Amino acid sequence: MSLHVQMLDDEQVRPDSQEAIRVAARKAMTDLRFVIDLADDGPRASEPSTGDLAAALAEAREELEAAGHPVRVDGDLDDERIPRSAEIIFARVTRESATNILKYAGAGTVESAPRRH
Repeated sequence: MSLHVQMLDDEQVRPDSQEAIRVAARKAMTDLRFVIDLADDGPRASEPSTGDLAAALAEAREELEAAGHPVRVDGDLDDERIPRSAEIIFARVTRESATNILKYAGAGTVESAPRRH
């Protein structure tokens, strides 16, 4: 979006840039609503979520291994570069993923690879 904002001064590309900004803003709002719903939706645990990614993965690993799924985790869960907001969302996604694996997956290894690219 920022590139298209810079291009608004050019009359030849202004209409295309305006449309690209509209589309990107609409997509960003849809994505944001999805993430907020994801973080706030679903069954509530007996204890409030801490949003601790390492704890969420440890809990999911324990549940999955107890159900017979080998679990492999790659990456540094204590990487301080992971923003707190992302950690909270990833922890929620991890819990939801473990629930879905337990409900629907057949036999096999579960892999989690939280890493920075």
